[in-house]
Amino acid sequence: GIWLTWMEKIVVAVFSPFVVVEQLSTVHVWVLFSLTAISFYLLAVVLGWNRTLAFAMAVSWAINPFTRARAKVHAGLAGLYFLPLIFLGFYLIIKRRDNKSLALASISMLVAATAAQYYLIILAFVTPVLFAYIVLSEEWRDEKVVLLRRTVIASFPAVFLVVCSYAKPLPLEFIHKDTIARIR
Repeated sequence: GIWLTWMEKIVVAVFSPFVVVEQLSTVHVWVLFSLTAISFYLLAVVLGWNRTLAFAMAVSWAINPFTRARAKVHAGLAGLYFLPLIFLGFYLIIKRRDNKSLALASISMLVAATAAQYYLIILAFVTPVLFAYIVLSEEWRDEKVVLLRRTVIASFPAVFLVVCSYAKPLPLEFIHKDTIARIR
C-alpha cells in the first residue's frame, strides 16, 4: 500500500534483523541520504561532470537544510533521490540506444517510484515536462517510434508499482469493518 513508502518497507525488511527497532528510523534516514547522494552522483557522472564536483554536489543535494529538517519530523521526505533518477532515466532513453541503457533507465524509474507519495505527486507534474524534453529533442525528429517505445518500456515497471500501490492502499486489517463490508 501507499500508506507506507516502498523504500521504508525495503529498509525495514533489510535492516530489522540487524538493528533494534528504536534505531530503524535513523537507519531509514541514512539510507535515504545515501541513496539520494548516490543517485545524484550517478546522474552527474553520466552527464560528464568532473567526479570531484559530482561528489560535492551529490553530498550537497542529499544533506541540505531541507532534507535534514524533514528527517527530524517526516523521514520519508528526506529522500530526494527520485528527481536525479527520473532525469537519469529520461537521459538514458534519449541519448543511448542499447538494451543495457534501457534496463538502467527502467531500474532508475522503478527506484524513483519507491519515494514518498508526496514526491510521486510531484513526479506526476515533472514527468510530462521531461517527456516534452524528449519530444523537443533532435533525436525525436529522427526516431519518434523508437523513443516512444523505449519510454513506455522503461516506465512500465514504475507505473505498475504505483498503480498496484494505489489499488490496495491499506491492508484489510487496518480498514474499518463497515468499509470492508462495502468493498466486498
